[in-house]
Amino acid sequence: MEGPPPRPAPPARPRLQRLRRTLPRRPRRERRRGHQQARDRPHPRRPGRGAAAGPGHPHHPRRRQPPRRLRHRHLLGRPARRPPVRLGLGPARGAGLLYRQAYLVTRPKERLDVARAMYAMRFPGEDVSTATMQQLRGREGTRIRRLYEMHSERTGVPWTRRHYKAGDAYAAGDDLNRLLSAANAALYGICHAVIVGLGASPGLGFVHTGSAISFVLDIADLYKADYTIPLAFDLAAQGLTEERDARTGLRDLIAENRLLRRIVHDVRTLLTPDEATRIPVDEDVNQLWDDQVGAVAGGVNWSGSEDLIQPGMGDQHIAIIGPEFDPPASDPAATS
Repeated sequence: MEGPPPRPAPPARPRLQRLRRTLPRRPRRERRRGHQQARDRPHPRRPGRGAAAGPGHPHHPRRRQPPRRLRHRHLLGRPARRPPVRLGLGPARGAGLLYRQAYLVTRPKERLDVARAMYAMRFPGEDVSTATMQQLRGREGTRIRRLYEMHSERTGVPWTRRHYKAGDAYAAGDDLNRLLSAANAALYGICHAVIVGLGASPGLGFVHTGSAISFVLDIADLYKADYTIPLAFDLAAQGLTEERDARTGLRDLIAENRLLRRIVHDVRTLLTPDEATRIPVDEDVNQLWDDQVGAVAGGVNWSGSEDLIQPGMGDQHIAIIGPEFDPPASDPAATS
C-alpha cells in the first residue's frame, strides 16, 4: 500500500528574510540606542544637524528632544480663560472726554484758550495769553521757515519751498518734499490712533477746522519740528528717498523717544487742564438719555408693571359712554 504523496518543497525565501529569521533580535533598549546614534550622526545635506551642531542647537546630542506632542508645552501654561476682547473699541469706555472737547470747541472763548495753549507748547518761555489767532499764525509760519533754513544748512540739502499734494503723500515735489509728506502722513496716523483710543473726536479741531481730522492736524503740528522735519532732511542727506525710509525712520524715533506717552499726556492736558475737570477714560458708562432726569441706567428692562400705567395717563383722552339701547321686544308669534 502506497503512502501519501510527498509534500512539495517550500519556495525559497530571499536571503535577507532568511538572515532576519536566523539572527537574534536585539533588545529594545539597544534598538533605541541605535536609532538615537543614527539620528545624531551629521546629515550630508543638513550640516547643522547632529554632532556638528553646537550645544544650544535643538538637534545637539546633549539636548534631549521632548515628544512631538509636547514640543509646544510652553503654551500649556497660559490661562484657560482670557479676558474678553472688545472688537472695535479703544482703551476709552466713556464719552466724557468727547463731551468736554465738544464743549470747548463750541464756545469761542474756551476754544481760543485751547488754541493758545497749543501755540504756547510750540513757543516755550513766551507769553501768548493775549495774542490773537492772526498773530499766532504769523509767528508759527516764521518759526517753521526758520526751521527749514536751519536744517538745510545743517545737512547741506537745498530747500526752496514746501510743495505737496493733498491725499497723496508721495506724489508731488522733490525728494525732500516727498519725504516730509510721507513722514507727516505716518505721524497723522499715529496721532489719530491715540486720539480715538482716548475717546476724543479726530474732527473737532481748535486751530484747524472743516476737516474730518482737524484735531489730528492740531496735535501732529506739535511734534513736526522735533520729528518729521529733521528726519526728512537727514534722510535726504543720506540718499534715502523712499517712502518706506520715512516711515521706518519715524517709527524708530517714536520708539526711542516714547512719543505715544507724550501724545496721551498732551491731549489730556489740553482738554482737561486741571484736576477738577479730569475725566477717567477707562470708566465704562452705559446709560440711556431721558428728557426729564438727564440719564438713566442702561442694560435694564424698563417694562415693569409699575411703569405700564404712569401718573397722568389718560388726561388727554375723552371717554365716550353710550348710547344705551332698550332690550329687544319678544316676538308674540314665537311665544304662542
